Amino acid sequence: MDSHSASQIIHYAKGRFHRGELFKDLQILVGDYAAIPPGHVSYGDILNVLCDVALPFLFTGPSPQRHLSEILMKLGGTSVSGHLTDLVALELLSILKLIRVKDGDRTLVALAEPNPDLLPLVD
Repeated sequence: MDSHSASQIIHYAKGRFHRGELFKDLQILVGDYAAIPPGHVSYGDILNVLCDVALPFLFTGPSPQRHLSEILMKLGGTSVSGHLTDLVALELLSILKLIRVKDGDRTLVALAEPNPDLLPLVD
């Protein structure tokens, strides 16, 4: 089974990298994923990639409509003190965080090893 093309983004969502500033971290990871220099990665690029990666997992999981409804209600009920794009990115990352990659010995989603050249790894 080939490694998922967004392995590094999934590792980030699962907390395997130290988190710094969300936008800068995602610029690095999305840049690596899309072969774009990080300084050229926009908020739109980040959301496009996170949607492309996260939504298939959302829609194949249990109760996708309920989960999407919960996300939208959470976003709608949030007072926007932070950048709305950051809130959407965090919700998409929360989908990726919950991905089951193994079921006992069986691999459900193959992930490449976390790349410490992108961001520092959590010990």
